[in-house]
Amino acid sequence: MKQMQSISKAKGFSLIELIIVLAVIGLLASGLYFAKERLFGSVDAQEEATTYLQMIGTVQEGFSLASSYANADVAWLIGSGQVPPEWIAGTEIRNNFNGIVDIGPTGAGNRQLLLTSEDLTSEACQQIVRIIARESVTMGTNASNTNIKADPSDEYDPTAVQAACNATDPVDLNIVAN
Repeated sequence: MKQMQSISKAKGFSLIELIIVLAVIGLLASGLYFAKERLFGSVDAQEEATTYLQMIGTVQEGFSLASSYANADVAWLIGSGQVPPEWIAGTEIRNNFNGIVDIGPTGAGNRQLLLTSEDLTSEACQQIVRIIARESVTMGTNASNTNIKADPSDEYDPTAVQAACNATDPVDLNIVAN
């Protein structure tokens, strides 16, 4: 009979064991949460960079036979159907950080495009510049008026990128394309 009582007491979890299991599950869940935040932050930067390049490409293609980009603007870009629907807020384009994205002509004879994306985090700015730096564009930030890449043939300079993107937080990124 004594042997039966000790066996029945050994079945199941004690309260202390249950608390330990719940604590371990809580730690794992919090670790996954922070890992997800870090992972999706990078995905946002990749998506931002890709979307910027697509928008610039859309305007370049749409105005390829025009003498200038003088009539290129946000309204034309939205009307082209090439802006992700989740980025459209009425007559504005908003990035993943809820900053305004603007595009329009710049340079002599309006033969260059200026895309400005506002309110990027310093980290996102650096990631986006790193991705876009492979393209034939020049980049800088409004905060410091620093050219990160003053000419498409310039070598990528991580120190200049970090300094420009860390000048303020949030930062506005300027991308100029021919």
